[in-house]
Amino acid sequence: MQTKQNLVEVSADLEHRLELLRQHYGLPTTTAVIELLISRQIERSVYEMTGKRPGPKLAIDNTKDEHDADRPQQLSGAGESQQGVRPSGRAR
Repeated sequence: MQTKQNLVEVSADLEHRLELLRQHYGLPTTTAVIELLISRQIERSVYEMTGKRPGPKLAIDNTKDEHDADRPQQLSGAGESQQGVRPSGRAR
């Protein structure tokens, strides 16, 4: 998908408010603040139309090689333990 960029002029007051939001959210630019605000407004509109809240956004890990997905995972069984390694699960 290709995006289109548009230049938008904002007042000094709006620029100041965007900068405060940028600092609060820890975003790199005021453009990122505008994108966040637009995204939230879209989610709010979808909720008003459908009554469904958007689910969590999933991050996709693109760093693994394709052949790693075919490789079987080596997991130790629940009863097995290795010397010096605590079994996974809740700490007691």
